[in-house]
Formats: sequence, structure tokens, C-alpha cells
Amino acid sequence: ASLGATEVESGYFSVLVAARTAAASAGSPQTTFYRLGVVEIDGGLVAVGRPALVARPVAVEAPGLLVEATGGVESPGLEETVARFFDAYLAGVGELDRYTTPDSPLRPVNPSPFTGVEVASAGEATVGKGTVVAVTVSATDAAGGSWEFDYWLDVVRRDGRWEIVDLLAAPPLVND
Repeated sequence: ASLGATEVESGYFSVLVAARTAAASAGSPQTTFYRLGVVEIDGGLVAVGRPALVARPVAVEAPGLLVEATGGVESPGLEETVARFFDAYLAGVGELDRYTTPDSPLRPVNPSPFTGVEVASAGEATVGKGTVVAVTVSATDAAGGSWEFDYWLDVVRRDGRWEIVDLLAAPPLVND
């Protein structure tokens, strides 16, 4: 996960990254931190070299999220739509278009990296005229490995059913 970037010069950044990895000795997860030089070229980002291992940054308190994946989903049919969407999006099971709005930019991850996906937890909140769903999914790869991901989705109710508009680029924060 990117923890932030410092602009070194125009279009050139030093990015701080946190990576959760298994410790070689115990096999238990640990978080390590790296700095990486990244340059913006023709609208894309390119790493200019290998990362440098750095010390853990000073901890700061994170702002509150508008909706968390632990809040629960009360709207009928919403959690089922979200579960089927992620089956199609991450595991290639079913047609993604059945769960998205006609103007949605979303396309399935290809090739499908997972053989199965389950919703581990979800929460919803009304935002303006729409709904935001926070979801933690647990995915299984072909080797039996387990992965967890957090997503925030913009969803709408149209013609009596839920549809995903898009994945949010970042979780919405509580307005102070």
C-alpha cells in the first residue's frame, strides 16, 4: 500500500510503500516499508529502480471512514449483488455486465487471478443520492492461497435491482 509521496522534482516522486509479507523465519506476517523513485511519463507511472528498505514511519491517527465493512448491509439483495459482482470481477464466474450499470467503466480482472471469492464483511451508507458499500472480500487462488481485499463501491438501485456504478478510488472519509 502506498503511504504517500514526496515530489522530488516536477513529475518525479519518492513513494513510501508498506508491504505485508511473511517473515522468513516464523512464517507470520510482518509489515516492511520501502521508498521507491517513480516518474510520470506519458500519463503513466514508471519505477526508476529497485526499492530501498526504510524504517517504519511515525504512526499517526487515521481519519474516520464514512462507511466500514463491519457495519452490515440492511438493503435487501445488496449483499448478494456485491458477492456475485466480485465472483465475476475477480474469479471470472458469471457475466460482470449483469451487476454493473450500462455506463460503468468496470471490466473483469483478466486473467482471473482467483478460483473463488467470498464476502467476508460488508457495510453500507447513503451518500448524496447514492449508496456506498464497503466490502472485505476473501479470495482463493489456484494454489489454495487466501487473499483479503477491501473495496468501496458506488452502487445505485435501478429498475428494482442493485447495480455497481464503479469502484471508488479511495474510501470516503467522515466529514468533520
